[in-house]
Amino acid sequence: MNKNKLNVKKVLIVVVLLLIIIVLFPFKENRGDFKIKVNDKEYNIIVAKPKEKLSQYPLVIYHHGAGYKTIEPFELRNLSKEFAKNGFLFWAPERSPGAPWEGLQTLKDAQAMSKTILDLAIKSPEVDQKNINVVSFCLGSWAVFENNTKSPYIKTISLLAFGAPYDDTVLYDYVMELVNKTDYSKIYPKILIMVSEEDSRVDIESGEILRKNMVKANKTVDCVLYKKGKHLSLAGVKDYLKDLIKYLKGEKINTTESIKISENIRNKYKRFRTTGYW
Repeated sequence: MNKNKLNVKKVLIVVVLLLIIIVLFPFKENRGDFKIKVNDKEYNIIVAKPKEKLSQYPLVIYHHGAGYKTIEPFELRNLSKEFAKNGFLFWAPERSPGAPWEGLQTLKDAQAMSKTILDLAIKSPEVDQKNINVVSFCLGSWAVFENNTKSPYIKTISLLAFGAPYDDTVLYDYVMELVNKTDYSKIYPKILIMVSEEDSRVDIESGEILRKNMVKANKTVDCVLYKKGKHLSLAGVKDYLKDLIKYLKGEKINTTESIKISENIRNKYKRFRTTGYW
């Protein structure tokens, strides 16, 4: 009887230890993570590789948005698995989340990261230099559009939930100036803009301005406009991801000729800018 109790205790101890290991180390397959320093700050880079071993891999660099207190909504670990399943090497810098009043500094951090991580990709022997793709969300997409679009090393740039933020006048003007004053003749990669008509966080008209200027400059641009879905519907592992992965693989997806703006949201924004209330 005592032996049986002892055996039960041993089994329980083993189970508890396994649970602790699972909780503390849930992503054992991602031990390829590495650290980099950007402007004297250290960041972790989440890495996932396809199961099939290749000498070189097509790469996706993912830049998340500003976040607020946390970057959990971007589901970087889950995203890494989805891209790896589809044959991509995946790198995602974990930047510090930005408070609303730190918007410009958060953007500067993202801009510096977009340059540094691309330089690493260009020098990496395991990266297919003809298949480097940059995916970015909201604030991350502003940094990428400003700093990565002139690189001949990038095949595609995907701008998710791209738009000027309604709740920050300084950054709103910054993004609008960016899309209006960029020299589009120097843009090298193909660009995909993915936005939602119901997005009440950013003004997607800036995406339409970007699209028109790309067309005028005879550059390749595609747009996906979802009728349903809020701002974060284009972050993490959600329905849009199927279209995005197809696009990165060179497969056909449903696109729109132009980005239509919700007049209801536009009128709310005008009222907000003049009165301070939605």
